[in-house]
Amino acid sequence: MAAATGRPALQTAEGREWSVAVIAARESPETLCGVIDAALEASRRHRTALDILINGNQDLSRVAASFTASKQGMRGGTVVTRIWAIAFRDKAHALNEYVHRIWPGSDIAFFLDGYARVEPDAFEQMASSLAARPDALGAGAGKSVYEIRPRGPGPAGITGNFNALRGGTMTEFRRREIRLPIGFYWVDGLTGAILSFGFDPAAHRWDTDNIVMALGAHCVTVRKSPWRLSDLRDHLNRMKRQARGRFENRAVREHLAVNRQSPRDFPETAREMVVSWIRQHPMAAAWLALRNPLVVGALLKLSQTQDLSNKNRPPVLVATTEI
Repeated sequence: MAAATGRPALQTAEGREWSVAVIAARESPETLCGVIDAALEASRRHRTALDILINGNQDLSRVAASFTASKQGMRGGTVVTRIWAIAFRDKAHALNEYVHRIWPGSDIAFFLDGYARVEPDAFEQMASSLAARPDALGAGAGKSVYEIRPRGPGPAGITGNFNALRGGTMTEFRRREIRLPIGFYWVDGLTGAILSFGFDPAAHRWDTDNIVMALGAHCVTVRKSPWRLSDLRDHLNRMKRQARGRFENRAVREHLAVNRQSPRDFPETAREMVVSWIRQHPMAAAWLALRNPLVVGALLKLSQTQDLSNKNRPPVLVATTEI
């Protein structure tokens, strides 16, 4: 295992067929290690760069580094794992850092939440779906399976736990300098909206055919327990964020579908985007608040100034391992 700090070093992962980004922050060590292990198994036949992005949790970064070191050489060096510590804790920010700083280049870039354990053939299934639809910009998973009950496939879209983008799509995000607003909740849905407009709402109409559903690509997520205090707290926080997410979706619709503005022109933060929309549409915002009591708490949260002091700190490469 080689460790490094400071500026991201990308050369160890160049020229890969696949890249996989696992984004984690609050997961337990057991959960994250299980996700890494499943991703290694699913990418066993391909030269793959597996990047573990740990945002705002140094202890978890060390756990991931130790776990991947224990796997060194097990797959003949076909998979390079890199553990990244990102100081600012936010999924949208972590995705921006991956796209614009970390992604090493690949034919396909897969994205996983830190609690989404892919099945052994999941990457192959998603790659096959993209190969069958050369016009598609990205792919969403067919279903995310909870340990007891399945969630059936819905309409085409970028699903939150597990999705993929073509290498050309990643390059287009870089070329157009598109960054997701910091603090945005449904970042995967926002990515899907950008793809559905073909990166340019002024030139293209909404077209969900830009995204293919990989119906055979499945992952398993840890089911939360209502009797565990930490899980209950996470559930309540998620409900609050979903309430605010309703405002974020309306603001994004205004930006992309109504005003036909480029995603390059997104405000830096979701807070800025939502506050601007509320000021322009106070009656619609009031009606939205009346329909969901949790929105009141979300609005109070918007009044607080967000500390962005860590967002400009570059990702730190904690460890690199060839597996």
